[in-house]
Order: sequence, then C-alpha cells, then structure tokens
Amino acid sequence: MAVATTPPASDFHAVVHVPDRPPPRPSPPPRPAQARALVVLFSDGWIEVYGPDTLDVLVVNRLHVTSPDTGKLADEYIDATIPPAYREVCRPGNLRAVGQCRKVTAEDEIDRRHALHLVRGLLDIGREPAREPITVSVKENRP
Repeated sequence: MAVATTPPASDFHAVVHVPDRPPPRPSPPPRPAQARALVVLFSDGWIEVYGPDTLDVLVVNRLHVTSPDTGKLADEYIDATIPPAYREVCRPGNLRAVGQCRKVTAEDEIDRRHALHLVRGLLDIGREPAREPITVSVKENRP
C-alpha cells in the first residue's frame, strides 16, 4: 500500500496572477473599402457616372419647382416613381454629397486657381515666425 506524501516545502511553488484590468477586447475586423463613384456634370445637362462594375446607379430628373410647398410634392413624386429597391437609398441619412451643375470655362478655372493662390499667400502671412522688434537708440550730441 502506497502512502501519500507531501513534497517538501522548497519544491512546491504556486503562481497566481490576478489581472489589474480585464483583457483587451479583440480589434474589430477592418472595414471593407468603400465603393467610389465619380459623377461628372456637363453644362448642357449631360451626366456621366463612373464607378466599379458592382456599383448600381440610377439617375432621375427631379421635377422643376418654384416654391418650397411644391418641392415636397416633387420629392414624393420621385419616391413614388423610382424602383422599390432605390426607395431606401433615397433618404436624407444616405445623402453623401451635393453639387451644382453650372457652366465652368477654362478662364473660370484659372481665376479660381489664382484666387486660391492669393488666399494661401494671405494665410502664410500669419504663419511667418515673429521677428524680434528692432530697437533704435539715438544719441544726441549737444555742445
């Protein structure tokens, strides 16, 4: 018959680890890259939409309105006439960008870039390092 023996105290070690805080949560998976689209508006009303093959695009014309009251009716008309799959897309929370279709000439772009250059120059004026004030001392020679 075997007798159970306790190992000598010098051979017995116990390590207990109590964390100060809970273990960190695992990082969320990376977000998938967003699909990008480019909408090009021509001054004659032509529209071109560029994007990946998986991008599903619908272009609609909103009815011309002359008062805020009829604007709501125009929005309701779009909602009633677009395919059902697009109704959930056409919500204020899904609006990603706005723009305006207007005629832009090469001269307009040159003027815009010139104005932008001037504004950047004005902003740089405030960023120049402060200079030490110049002290001028004048000695008077009196007889």
